[in-house]
Amino acid sequence: MAPKRQKDVFNAIKAIINYAVERGWLERNPFQGKALADRLPRVEQRVPAQFSIEELNALLQAPMYLQERGRIGPQGALEEGRFWIPLLGLFHGLRANEAASLLITDIKEEDGVPFLDVKETDEEGNREKRLKTSSSTRRIPIHDAVIGVGFLDFVASQRAAGQGGFLFPELAPDRTTENRAKQFSQWFGRLRFKVLGEEVTKEYGKNFHSFRHAVTDKLRAASESDEKRYALLGWSGSKGKQNAGFDYGSGFPLADLQSLINQVQFEGVNLPSR
Repeated sequence: MAPKRQKDVFNAIKAIINYAVERGWLERNPFQGKALADRLPRVEQRVPAQFSIEELNALLQAPMYLQERGRIGPQGALEEGRFWIPLLGLFHGLRANEAASLLITDIKEEDGVPFLDVKETDEEGNREKRLKTSSSTRRIPIHDAVIGVGFLDFVASQRAAGQGGFLFPELAPDRTTENRAKQFSQWFGRLRFKVLGEEVTKEYGKNFHSFRHAVTDKLRAASESDEKRYALLGWSGSKGKQNAGFDYGSGFPLADLQSLINQVQFEGVNLPSR
């Protein structure tokens, strides 16, 4: 059994026995101490690989990808989720489900700054989707590069068409997990395999989540502020070296975050033409 699998099984057993202790069925959990945990083999921490500029260009210029722009669905509506979600991930670090779950009303503007209002509810407070954690709720200025490709024009067309609801309504939620990115993720896996080949797709980390790692590195290089980086990526600052001050105040002005997000640049990447 692989080291990571051993650790997962150990933690699962510990959780079950914890439940029994909480219910009063057992007096203590022998798996709770460090003695047994320290005997588990070390899990190697692998650094996820990231797409090279050449690989990004191959993906973003592939006919299989470009044909998704302007796709008309059976009901005569635009279905461009597969086209926009990779760009939203690449320049904003959005998780796939966060991008797939955007409502049309989540694309807003304040003080001249267009932004993504990532949250679980609609404008009336009704829960419409599920985010990974409570800290995932955030406001992200829309990157100039994505605007340059025509994202706001697409949003305007969806709004004018009276679609309402989700920006990418063709991406139905999974019945069990409510994940709206499941179909997209399967398609992106096929795109990656077809364009980059089997050897590249086997490299650890070279998947959609690689975009989030890339944005993290770009933001870290552009600013010494962990708070701003956490605000853009939807992380909590309550763990590790961070302090409770991360959770105080009302956050950063959108203009400040806009300046930072626009420093996420991939020199040499050829974006789709407008």
